[in-house]
Amino acid sequence: MPGGNTSGDVPDNAVFLTYRSAGQAFSIKYVEGWQVTTHPDGVVIRDKDSSETVQVVPSPADVPGYITTTDLPALQARPGFRLIKRDSVRSGSQSYDHLAFHLPSPPDPVTGKQVPSTVDRYYVPGPKGLAVVSLSTPDGVDNVDAFRTMIDSFKWT
Repeated sequence: MPGGNTSGDVPDNAVFLTYRSAGQAFSIKYVEGWQVTTHPDGVVIRDKDSSETVQVVPSPADVPGYITTTDLPALQARPGFRLIKRDSVRSGSQSYDHLAFHLPSPPDPVTGKQVPSTVDRYYVPGPKGLAVVSLSTPDGVDNVDAFRTMIDSFKWT
C-alpha cells in the first residue's frame, strides 16, 4: 500500500516500551500499541501478525542438549514447521543459542486465518531459568532492526 507498511512491518520510527515481569524477573522492550498478555511462565506481546514471546523454563544443565532433545522435537511436531538454521548469535556481550524457522502463526481469533511466519528463537540462561525468547513476523517482512532492539533489550532483573 503506498506510503504504508507491509502487514506486520514495524516502522522505523516505532516507539518502544519496556515490559517488566516481577514474577519471572526479566524485562524486554516491545512496540507501543502491541497487546501484552501475561502468563505464569512469561509473556506474549503481539500485534496483528507479529509477536514476541518470552517463556521461562527450568534451567537445563545443557542448553544445546535441551534444544536438541526437548524444544526442537516439540517444534518439529507442529504442522508447517521448517528449520532454517541453528546457530549462535551475539547480542551485546552475550552469545545465545538461536533457531530460525518457518511456522504458521496462531489462528486469528476472528477469521481463523494463519499467516506463514518466520521465527527467531533465542535461548537466554539466567538466574530464574532459561528464557526462550521467540520473535515472529510474517514471511517476507523485514523486522530485523526492531527484533534486534527487542533481543538486545532482554535483561534478567
